[in-house]
Amino acid sequence: MTGFERCQATRLCIFQEPSGRGVDAGTLEPDVLPGGVTGNKNHSATWDGKVVSVSNRSDKFACFYDGAGYGAWHFGTCTVRAYVVPPGQETTLPSLYQRQISSHKLADAESKC
Repeated sequence: MTGFERCQATRLCIFQEPSGRGVDAGTLEPDVLPGGVTGNKNHSATWDGKVVSVSNRSDKFACFYDGAGYGAWHFGTCTVRAYVVPPGQETTLPSLYQRQISSHKLADAESKC
């Protein structure tokens, strides 16, 4: 197995190369936030700025952020709250988001991102 299929059912997995290739990890969500949302506000040196692709096999929306502490994305005058990967989806991140993720949440609705 070399791609997204390495991600186990019910898990959110992140990868350091496109199409689920390269070094992989199942995420941890140690923060319990309001509204049943869980998250990881700091990917630390291990994954901060290294995520290129994602497999979301959880039943939640995966919400990814630019900064530690769930920081928004800023593109010139445009601000995007979160890059969202819906449940059951897998993707290679668009180039603007690759190697920029520093934190994430899992939420039961996209509006909670």
